Amino acid sequence: EHALEQPRVALRRQRLVSIGEVAVVVVEADRDAPGGRRRGLREVEAPLLARVAAEEALAQVAADPVQDDVLARALGVAPLAHALEAFTSRQASPFSDMFAREAIRRIGKHLRVATFNGKDREARENMMLAALFGGVALANAGVTACHALAYPLGGMFGVAHGVSNALLLSHVARFNAFASPERFSEAAALLGGDTYDLPERDGALLCADLIGELVADLGLPRTLRDLGAGIATNQFPTMAAKAMGVARPIANNPRDITEKDCIAIYEEVF
Repeated sequence: EHALEQPRVALRRQRLVSIGEVAVVVVEADRDAPGGRRRGLREVEAPLLARVAAEEALAQVAADPVQDDVLARALGVAPLAHALEAFTSRQASPFSDMFAREAIRRIGKHLRVATFNGKDREARENMMLAALFGGVALANAGVTACHALAYPLGGMFGVAHGVSNALLLSHVARFNAFASPERFSEAAALLGGDTYDLPERDGALLCADLIGELVADLGLPRTLRDLGAGIATNQFPTMAAKAMGVARPIANNPRDITEKDCIAIYEEVF
């Protein structure tokens, strides 16, 4: 907050240290920092990016149990959306893949434990690292259609960003599966799925199933109706048009997606 108040010239002399206390934020790694969005800025100036990032798991361990808070549970799925979307993005690279793989692997192993045993320091530490790694991955490869479809839920109905991504991720993964089956099958294995004897096609679909199981295990909303946000089917065309207007995630998506496809995904989630 202090840094955002400084003149741009002063910002260039700052040496910022970020201490993360929530396993979701990517302000340490990405120009699209939450602070910038709160201030109505399009993006945060590059000098505001932290020179040092310290992920503070002890602050989480001391906090109230995660399972008591739907928003907190959803925040744990947000890094998975960042990592999986970056891993399957058309802009993915060997550099972003390193971080995406590690984020997906750690989330598959540790998210449930961190949620239902909030005092487990190892699980919390690994989720903090997963959040940071997912942030690095998305900062270099971008996100895809899941984020584009999630934005209207927040902008039009006030649904929390983590909740909307958790709700949509398995459906968008299933939509994209056949466009990048090798990637989605590998992601399924990283999440802990047994893909050894599976055809690549089935492994890709397993990824979507595993995400759906994770969201269900965390007790998160599974349908648009579950959100209780007053979303009606006649609003889907407007939502789809807004989603298609989020140009970069739509362009990054491994499968070409149309406004009609967006409406179909909203209908599936409804």
